[in-house]
Amino acid sequence: MDDEEKCLNKEWLGNWKGVNIEREPYTTTTRQTTDTTAVDKDTACHIADLATRESTVAIAAYEGPVYDFYLLQVTSEGVEELQNDMTDDYLNEYPRGSNVLKGHFFLRENLHDMTYTLDTNRLAVVHAATVRLICSSANKRNKRKHVYKLPLVQHEEIIASL
Repeated sequence: MDDEEKCLNKEWLGNWKGVNIEREPYTTTTRQTTDTTAVDKDTACHIADLATRESTVAIAAYEGPVYDFYLLQVTSEGVEELQNDMTDDYLNEYPRGSNVLKGHFFLRENLHDMTYTLDTNRLAVVHAATVRLICSSANKRNKRKHVYKLPLVQHEEIIASL
């Protein structure tokens, strides 16, 4: 906190405020579902505000045995405030007024070479505050199977952002 005056992102800083967020039942367990202190809604959503349609974002996963993070290809026009309660195709429930991104999850094809397939059959919705990084697009490795490869540098940036 003593280095705030030297911060390169000083315009994003505000007064610190602790907020307790209650745990909600979700099938996809992300860090949003833990009982932790978070910054206020406006500050937490700044990264998600940079997401646009067809961008890829990294979502913080919560101590999952399979995923450290989730990748989402955004299909919404950026962050949306829900006008009604909503349940996505993964059975995650979101109350009216939630700030969310809508899109499709990338499913891990192969852990060792960091390849993914895009699940376009199901709509995923995530809280904007869980977005940790806007990614460069995953490179299409095999156009016939629609396999995407995440560059090692991008993987390292995602892990560092968690």
